[in-house]
Amino acid sequence: MPKQRIPQPREKDTQNAILKWLELKKIFFYRNNTGAFQNAQGNFYRFGHPGAPDIICVANGRYIAIEVKTPKGKLSTVQEHFRDNLRKAGGYYVVARQLEDVIKIFS
Repeated sequence: MPKQRIPQPREKDTQNAILKWLELKKIFFYRNNTGAFQNAQGNFYRFGHPGAPDIICVANGRYIAIEVKTPKGKLSTVQEHFRDNLRKAGGYYVVARQLEDVIKIFS
């Protein structure tokens, strides 16, 4: 009998669960988009800070960065650099692989 593969949760699904939970708990947050696009004239634009996390929260005066990853996902070098700089500045950074990782922060 062939070995059954257990589907891994998608990053998008985990992120959506986190966003809904933060909203339900009335925690101040925003989705932090980064990326790039090219307009019709061919001009290329980047937006957001390199390595910035997916979600930013502020709770009880604490800056909280949430980077959402799959169970096997790894931070890129630029994301590690952002994390390290944020921690040095006194911010809190978490890699969330499931909703429970975020719930622990606010417990």
